[in-house]
Amino acid sequence: MSGKKGRAFPHERGIAWGCTVLLAILMTVTLLSALAAQAVTSEGLHARAATDGSVLDRETAAIHAYIDEMETEYGINGEPLKEAVSRSALEAYNRDAAAWWTKLLTTGEAGPVPRWDAGTLEEKANALPAAEGGGTDLQKVTSELTTVIDRTVFPLRETVLGKGLSVAKEKADFPGLINALRNLPLLGLAACLLAAGLIALLTGREIRLSLKYFGTALAGTGIILAATGILLAVLLPQLRLELASVSMAAGTGTLNHALLTEAMIAAAVLLAAGYGMLYLFRNKRVKAL
Repeated sequence: MSGKKGRAFPHERGIAWGCTVLLAILMTVTLLSALAAQAVTSEGLHARAATDGSVLDRETAAIHAYIDEMETEYGINGEPLKEAVSRSALEAYNRDAAAWWTKLLTTGEAGPVPRWDAGTLEEKANALPAAEGGGTDLQKVTSELTTVIDRTVFPLRETVLGKGLSVAKEKADFPGLINALRNLPLLGLAACLLAAGLIALLTGREIRLSLKYFGTALAGTGIILAATGILLAVLLPQLRLELASVSMAAGTGTLNHALLTEAMIAAAVLLAAGYGMLYLFRNKRVKAL
């Protein structure tokens, strides 16, 4: 079977359509894997999520609420303790915690675990007057409050540093898994270039026809990416995280919001580029199947 002069053969167009579908799938996988790699390995993204205003506000409110309970239990003035647990101190602690988590995920090594600096807290506690009706164990107050702060910023501290970390080291190769995740977008990009090259080769007789295939692939990827983002935004288990830790839920929500924003921007760019190519194709009045 032969095609008209200057026209692609029917079988070439059919194969090109198959490559178009493959290209859309490969681009989707590549972009999603790039976002996943960023979510796991980006220390800056983790630090931004951990030091977000809503996270710090929730952590500060939760700790100060516990100090209020200690006021009733121990009969002490909790205001000096609240001053010691300041928002800026929590921000620095959260930043160190984010760096520790990122190192753990990327290398599998825990390293020195960040802990709350109780020096200022001890000074404030030691300056408190004794409780009415008897003395107050100020050392116990400091220790108890430090534990609460650690658990607020590190809600899974005991789980991760206990059996969880040892089991993970025995069962999983963290560096290998992370390297594979980092390399996946590059492999996907190479596969996308191969599929795009095949489309260009198949439409070489009628090069303007490639605009239809490339435009369809780009627009299709944008639609899939947007649909995936909307689906994840609806289904992400925020309510379940609230049960484990309010601050964890806030931090995860901030991280998800940042990634979903990037995904939606990428989807918008792909849709604009895809429909732009399709417009050029139609405007040139190219007759194709």
